[in-house]
Amino acid sequence: MPPGKRRGDLDTELAAERSAAGGDMDEVLGRLLARATQAELRSQQLEQTLARVNEERVVLEARLSELVRQLEDADTSRASLEAQVRSTGQARRSEGPVTVAYVRSMAAELVRALDRLAPLRGNAADPLTPRAISDLPTPRPPSLTPTPRPRSDRPRR
Repeated sequence: MPPGKRRGDLDTELAAERSAAGGDMDEVLGRLLARATQAELRSQQLEQTLARVNEERVVLEARLSELVRQLEDADTSRASLEAQVRSTGQARRSEGPVTVAYVRSMAAELVRALDRLAPLRGNAADPLTPRAISDLPTPRPPSLTPTPRPRSDRPRR
């Protein structure tokens, strides 16, 4: 025992220190409890956010798979159309280029066919009466038809 202090004084001082330390301990425990509560709330918020993100991911994956399916369908359709164009292009090359004279002769043939059908129809309100057909332009003779220039595969300069 230090000189000048009695046992009662030491007990009183010890009790004061314990109460001060106990108060500090209560304060520390209160802070820890508050932080634990905040951490728990934050954890719940993160769990809710994660659940929303997972739901959105499922929706986006479904949309992505639908878009991939549409893309594959479009690719298949494109390939089919390309094959049709190639086969039509090859048939066209064997037929030769379409000329204005050819189109005119086809139009004249169509007019002649309409002339043959017009008397058979007999409908006065029909616009394809012989007079209406005769008003159509007649094809030019082949000598007046311009001859198309042959096309080449070379690019123009």
